[in-house]
Amino acid sequence: MKIDLPGEFSHYAQMTSSAQQFYKEAAACREEASRSLNAVDREGWAKLARE
Repeated sequence: MKIDLPGEFSHYAQMTSSAQQFYKEAAACREEASRSLNAVDREGWAKLARE
């Protein structure tokens, strides 16, 4: 069941969802960087996590 939310609250909910997704992706990038044996790959994953 989906409920339509007032404009500002809906926008806040979308921003929160985006932030949560970003945090999950950044954590995965940091994890991959820590596992990478290749220095270039490691720096690439770390750079992605910072972005």
